[in-house]
Amino acid sequence: MKAYHAILVFVGVLGSASALRATDLMEAPGVDSFSSDYQNPTLFALAPGSNFVSGQVGRIVDEFTDSGALLENGADAGTDGDYFRLIVPGGYRLEQIFVNRYNDFGRGFAAYAPGDAFAPPVDLGGGNVFYPFADAALFDGATDFEPLPPNPLFRGGHLPVDPGDGGFNVDFLPAGSYALLIQENQISTVDYELHFVVTAVPEPASAPLALLLLLGACARRRRSARQTRQAASAEPAARHSLS
Repeated sequence: MKAYHAILVFVGVLGSASALRATDLMEAPGVDSFSSDYQNPTLFALAPGSNFVSGQVGRIVDEFTDSGALLENGADAGTDGDYFRLIVPGGYRLEQIFVNRYNDFGRGFAAYAPGDAFAPPVDLGGGNVFYPFADAALFDGATDFEPLPPNPLFRGGHLPVDPGDGGFNVDFLPAGSYALLIQENQISTVDYELHFVVTAVPEPASAPLALLLLLGACARRRRSARQTRQAASAEPAARHSLS
């Protein structure tokens, strides 16, 4: 099995302040170092804060021979894209994925599924193939000629898989492991940058109210106990005055 290596740059956290740029995963220019194997994705353990991935996908084809060109390390630029295994740490959630850059006039393709890797495609016969994606999306991003703002991939809702809707129909992804695919099928190579935002799981909205109710109940019990003690101490004095 081919081993895939990437350049990892970790940015430290000073004190208790959150890191603005938690983790970077960068593909060396001209080298296909991210995995093109859906069963052996590149590992990307996300950290709280901002996490960035930058790389290249696509295909270079010689217009005269229609043969795929090779990158510097002898690997094809690939039509099967870059595969990642994302790990969202416990107590946190993947709040959003922004496409900061996708340097292509067309749109890219992204898909994800829960788990460490994508399951194998299923041949349904008649030229039909089922790909076990939880959701898929055709997306765009900023280019050299059109500096667009970051494009969010999480669009919310829970609609069926529809790549044409421009994003994933989720509000966020909870802690766990996810397979992610970034793909470009045009006859070109495309450089991209994705921004993964990881945030702490919010406290339940009812927690502050429950705490107030608990404190109120404790105060009432203390007040009731105090009144009972006061009544008990006053009763002997009342009997003595009557005698």
